[in-house]
Amino acid sequence: MPYTPLDHAALYSTAFRTGAIEWAVWTAILAAQDSDGNVAINPAFLAVQWSMDESEVQKAWDVHTHPDPKSKNIEHDGRRIIPLGDGRWHVVSFDKYKDRYRKEVRSEQLRLAKQKQRLREKLEREAKGLTEGGNGSAEEQEEDSE
Repeated sequence: MPYTPLDHAALYSTAFRTGAIEWAVWTAILAAQDSDGNVAINPAFLAVQWSMDESEVQKAWDVHTHPDPKSKNIEHDGRRIIPLGDGRWHVVSFDKYKDRYRKEVRSEQLRLAKQKQRLREKLEREAKGLTEGGNGSAEEQEEDSE
């Protein structure tokens, strides 16, 4: 199951300012996308799940399929989803956010690897100091001074 991050930038998107039902539809779309950014849900499905009138959900769905001149994403005239022709939809911004997420994950992996490397090198230096007659630990120094 793919992971769909939702970060603070969503609060500033035009999708957030469309209305509560429209926002609920958008988050459902994001949650339902597969690893390629494709979605197999539709307004009828959501209406049943939410015990709502299908026409109300359809109206909210249409907000995401129509051009949004205020959208920062100009691809497909600001549409958030486009039809694939087989009852499925594609999230237009999927690749952009997937790439951003991958970069963040990779950066964190590299940071943790470097942290482990530094710790390993520190432990090796300390062990080398003990085996080569270095000062040793504080406890050993106390024992030697008694």
